[in-house]
Amino acid sequence: MTLRVLTFLHVVFALIAIASGPIVLSGLLTQELLQKWAIRFLRSSVAASVIGLLFPFDQPLPTHWASMLSVYLAGAAFLAWRKFHLAGVWSSIFALSISFVLYLDVLAVMLQVFRHLPLLMTLAYTRSELPFMIVELAVMMPFVIYGIVAAKRFH
Repeated sequence: MTLRVLTFLHVVFALIAIASGPIVLSGLLTQELLQKWAIRFLRSSVAASVIGLLFPFDQPLPTHWASMLSVYLAGAAFLAWRKFHLAGVWSSIFALSISFVLYLDVLAVMLQVFRHLPLLMTLAYTRSELPFMIVELAVMMPFVIYGIVAAKRFH
């Protein structure tokens, strides 16, 4: 029962983060901070990551490391925004953090898709095979590019 509730909450928060993240990132690309969307994105992303860490495990999996990194990057974005008021280099730190937190949210979903779809599971059983790495690189590159462009534009 508890695992079902955790799974449901994790999926709901992850979907909210993945839906709101591109809105925040597009705002940063146009030099606009959409505050309500940014709050929604950061809260839901942190909630999804923390809930993901509550699942029972014997040793940390790649999804756990991604969740922990996501929490740290969301914390950096929050500090850049609320404590340092996006002054100087903090606007770039904020933009890059938003981009990478969104990427990590998408990566977590991608890992789950590869883990649960039989066809993809046979292509990338350990998720270190070439098909998974190609997909991971293809998914990562837009986030890196958008993050860099947003960091340069957003002040």
